[in-house]
Amino acid sequence: MTAERDVCCDGLYFEPDFRTERATFGMNCFWGPEARFGVAPGVIRTRVGYAGGTILNPTYSFIADYTETVDIEFDPLLTTYDQLLDIFWSEHDPTLNCARQYQSIIFYHSPEQRDLAEKTLRREVGNRGRPIKTRIFPAKEFYEAEDYHQKFFLQKYPWLLEYLDIKVGMPLVRSKVAARLNGYCAGYAPLQCFEGEWRRLGLCCEVVEYVRKIICLNYRKKIGCPPY
Repeated sequence: MTAERDVCCDGLYFEPDFRTERATFGMNCFWGPEARFGVAPGVIRTRVGYAGGTILNPTYSFIADYTETVDIEFDPLLTTYDQLLDIFWSEHDPTLNCARQYQSIIFYHSPEQRDLAEKTLRREVGNRGRPIKTRIFPAKEFYEAEDYHQKFFLQKYPWLLEYLDIKVGMPLVRSKVAARLNGYCAGYAPLQCFEGEWRRLGLCCEVVEYVRKIICLNYRKKIGCPPY
């Protein structure tokens, strides 16, 4: 995508005044995928939760037949669903035999998303040497996960949240700044990317210096998730 949208925002109150779209994926443990998509171009917000099950109000301790899922709000002017699917396929192993909680799954929000998901699945089947376990279903009810799962890596740096006045709960879930910083804290994007956007995020010098140090420490380590 070559278009640009000059969007300034803050940690609490940013609401896009343009049309956005959603993408929803299951990619094993949801901590890492939320961080990875959080720093992808065009992503507005991320949240983690549970999808694909049948009971009401699942929780992490009683997940039943649900799957850990990342839900992404993105700007279609700046990225495409196809590009998000490329991240989906590259950032987890869809050939693993996982429990339902950690299965590889694409929840589509439109016939167009379904067609693209099926197209890329056929491509991956041809490219990989093992059977692919990824499933494709229509998106239905999405239950947000508990607060301690949201922006998991950013929450390891409470000074950042306190300084930016981003409260755990809905402000953290809805914050574009939190989504971006979560990805940087997890090591999913280089310093060069951060330098290109921190002004648009409205960050002050103290926060910028602190995040630079975190990126230099964590980039490419992808501190990620525990085994599943």
